Amino acid sequence: MDQLNRLPLSGLRAAEAIGRLGTLRAAADALGITPGAVSQRLQALETVTGRPLFIRGPQGMTPTELGAEMLPHLQAGFARLSDAATVLRPDTCSLTISAAPLLASRWLIWRLSDFEAENPEIRIRIEPTDRIVDLRVEDVDLCLRIGRKPWPGLDCEQLHLYSYFPVCAPSLLPRLSSTADLAQVPLIRERDHLESWEAWLAAEGLALGDMQTGPDHGDAGLCLDAAMTGRGVAIAWDTIAADPLARGTLVRPFPRRVTTGLAIWLVGMPGTLSRTAPRRFAAWLRARLASERASWETA
Repeated sequence: MDQLNRLPLSGLRAAEAIGRLGTLRAAADALGITPGAVSQRLQALETVTGRPLFIRGPQGMTPTELGAEMLPHLQAGFARLSDAATVLRPDTCSLTISAAPLLASRWLIWRLSDFEAENPEIRIRIEPTDRIVDLRVEDVDLCLRIGRKPWPGLDCEQLHLYSYFPVCAPSLLPRLSSTADLAQVPLIRERDHLESWEAWLAAEGLALGDMQTGPDHGDAGLCLDAAMTGRGVAIAWDTIAADPLARGTLVRPFPRRVTTGLAIWLVGMPGTLSRTAPRRFAAWLRARLASERASWETA
């Protein structure tokens, strides 16, 4: 603690925000001050340390070797301070989750009210994106990523292995007494993502090339919506199809499920789940997926 007394706390806050967000402007927005004030606080800290912590360039602020060594400790320390503030002011806690848009819009957002009812002091902010978020520099606490393997340098937990199956509108069901009947109805395809259709048909001894050409969309959500309107049979997976199947706007004509290795992963910086809000969200998410998985697998 003696060393901490020699350093300006405002400068440490500025350095942490710059390191996390990458620019003076972003750090200023996060701290609620001007970029000039952020720069002055950083300069005050660098004056005390006697060495530069960042290199200023046209693309933003790059940590020096000393800055890179310091930042993980600063980030962990301010995360713990944030937890302390949550204890003192429980109404001020927030959690930012980056999630794949379809997972966010077709599954997660419809269930968040349950989490919020159990944890009224935690405010959830969802950032829907397919982009791989850099947790080292962006203002995101946790990511829900769709992939096949963990990402180096991050804490990664596989939450659910996706399984795939055909779905259609109830009106189309009488035309599908066997899998061979799929050749007689339009197959809805997600452009550039045919792997799941190919894997499911191969498991049934069928080939995608022998099927009818059906609607072709560049988004899996549109493919699912097209299936609901009766335009053909789509391939879907658990989270995207769960609610339409429960409502009866979609049905599964055949029982087979296949996996392609894609899974939902919970991803965070090392130590993130030691914080109260991320830990509670992760526990809720695990429990929710586990409870729904049982119904998905028997449906």
